[in-house]
Amino acid sequence: MKILVLITILFSRLGAQETIKIDFMYSNNTNGYLRACDCGDIPSGGLDKRKTIFDEWRSKNKNLIVFDAGDIIGQFGFNRSADSMTALLYRDLNYDALTPGDNEWVHGFSFFQKNLSPLPFVSANLAKNGTRIFPNYKVILRHGIRIAVIGYTPRISFTHFPKNRPLEIEIDSDETLKSAIEEVQSQSDMIIVLSHAGYENDVPLAKKFPEIDLIFGAHSQMEIDGPVKVGKTWIVQAGGNGTKIGFMEVVWKNEILRISNRLIPLDQNVKPDWEFARRIDLIVH
Repeated sequence: MKILVLITILFSRLGAQETIKIDFMYSNNTNGYLRACDCGDIPSGGLDKRKTIFDEWRSKNKNLIVFDAGDIIGQFGFNRSADSMTALLYRDLNYDALTPGDNEWVHGFSFFQKNLSPLPFVSANLAKNGTRIFPNYKVILRHGIRIAVIGYTPRISFTHFPKNRPLEIEIDSDETLKSAIEEVQSQSDMIIVLSHAGYENDVPLAKKFPEIDLIFGAHSQMEIDGPVKVGKTWIVQAGGNGTKIGFMEVVWKNEILRISNRLIPLDQNVKPDWEFARRIDLIVH
């Protein structure tokens, strides 16, 4: 009788699971801009301002999860020193997970290994000599919710890869993404894909894999602050050249009940982090 009572209490508690709020910040397509991009009416962006925002928001929420969906460094490999500094500063931004974009390979595999490999990359479909370069995914635990984060950088992302630079990695088929999704289903409550496929490919991706809850996108450099919903999958993206950072709040109870999302401009209203600004000055000047 006592055992029956205990089981009843346990299941009633599980059934009465509280509504949980999970906060994310995300970036994509920094494109090697250490400082503000002068590509609009008001110069915006810069890793020194990004550091300020990350520190401020983490001070308010220790459970904040931070992602990047790729194209950290410049596209054509014009400035190796600046790209090395970008990689160093990224380490101190303390991302929870990233997926590499096509830009990350313009200086070759050895540059990636030396400068970028310390970052917590995930990718379900990039290999070197037939061996996976990164874990397919990682599982992050927040408020008792298991969040699986899968990286995805398909072959189409390399369409405009510089012809004068050899691509020293292999891009596997989408079957590897399918396998990763199938593998994490039993290990997670929420499935997130960091996609470097571009918005035009993220929409069919969401249709093909309805198990995905969230897609944090990149490559097409779109500002998707009003998130797009395809089936039950939500898609966002933070624009290009690191001018903005995305913030998303997810309300969860066994599934996503609702989300709110906005893009935060890194404009003149954001103070640069002094230490980051000093390190950037060593390269820029």
